[in-house]
Amino acid sequence: MWINLSHQETTAIIASFSNEPIAKDLSERPHRDEDKLLSAALRKFDNEDVTPHELTHRTINGGYVVGSFWVTNEEAGIYADPALLKISNETKAKIAAIDGFHVKQIALNDNWAAKGRLGDRDWEFEFDGISWSFGLLPETWNDDRWIYTEDWKNEIDPSDLADESGHDQIMSCILLSIDNFSKSTKNQAHEPD
Repeated sequence: MWINLSHQETTAIIASFSNEPIAKDLSERPHRDEDKLLSAALRKFDNEDVTPHELTHRTINGGYVVGSFWVTNEEAGIYADPALLKISNETKAKIAAIDGFHVKQIALNDNWAAKGRLGDRDWEFEFDGISWSFGLLPETWNDDRWIYTEDWKNEIDPSDLADESGHDQIMSCILLSIDNFSKSTKNQAHEPD
């Protein structure tokens, strides 16, 4: 686990544990070569998803640099942790009631987007600032792709909304789409041949 402490937090810990080894470790000043080694770590990985944090140990021939690597849920083969979605309790309850509903990723950039799984089918959500669409991808090559599209009710710039508002609005659109999908499949099941 990585803990990023502020200067005030570090000072408080040092004061609380002044006679303990942790106080000595936290009191050490960064090595004079730390910036150069951190820059070299960035060049070595040449990847915007790598963030070097600090030089942990300087040796004669270099140094050990602690860093963070960004890994997507898809790369790890996992779903988003529902507790981390910034949505209302009402929306959380509605999502929890849908069997087999999972979010793989959710992005609030210029265009909102989300991906996930519903039962045995993948889904995608996109919002371009004017309209949004939700699509259930085919499970097999002979299945149909089901798409639901709507114009956004109010003209908004997605970049103006905080994450909390954006996540909740995306999930509300997805819930509406899933409800329409459920209704359409029930209607098809009751249609005479």
